[in-house]
Amino acid sequence: MVTGDKILISTGSKAVLPSAKGVRDNCISSDEYFQMEKLPKKVVVVVESEGYIGIEMSYVLHALGCNTHFVVKGPTSMKYCDEEANIFVDKGMEQSGVKYYRSIGGVASITAKDYLKTVSLVNGEVIENVDTVIFTPIHTPNVEGLGLDKAGVNQRGEKGYISVDEYHCTSVSHIFAVGDATTEVHQLTPKTVAAARRVTDRFFGGLKTAKVTFENTPYTFFLVRQ
Repeated sequence: MVTGDKILISTGSKAVLPSAKGVRDNCISSDEYFQMEKLPKKVVVVVESEGYIGIEMSYVLHALGCNTHFVVKGPTSMKYCDEEANIFVDKGMEQSGVKYYRSIGGVASITAKDYLKTVSLVNGEVIENVDTVIFTPIHTPNVEGLGLDKAGVNQRGEKGYISVDEYHCTSVSHIFAVGDATTEVHQLTPKTVAAARRVTDRFFGGLKTAKVTFENTPYTFFLVRQ
């Protein structure tokens, strides 16, 4: 049990791989990207959530000599970015030599034989002889086991996001929450840190109306144009 005059929850989110046949047995998530011990000869990067993570991984792997295939479920790689940014990235992807699949509807199945994988896409295309499949998966709030219901903290949706107001206050007056545990839009560390700072400014800095807004928030990601 945790007690305190004020409690700030920032437990983030956790990756959830799709339930399509063979996915959870034959691929890794982007969270495990830096744990790979061997560079794959042929790799498939599948975007289920934030496209920029998949873009960065695809360009790095391609630059390192991997035969890289980049798979996007919908028509664009970055659903939260504007059309101009998407066009720029799409052209860069095509010019770099990365094999780009768009509007494929998702992954239907992944099978494995003799350490090589076959990725079947919903639109009927098949990618064979793959060493590694990496998903940038959907995330769910990391709130399991916190006992929020017992504390009276309101949650929303099937995934149980913590409900907060513009000041990151929960339904319990002395409990606050920030970051991915509170929102469906993946915030990344800088936004979560900014929100936490405003909360602590109110706690300890005497700034009773301090709050953070995320309107027109700039994003930075990298790609390598060949």
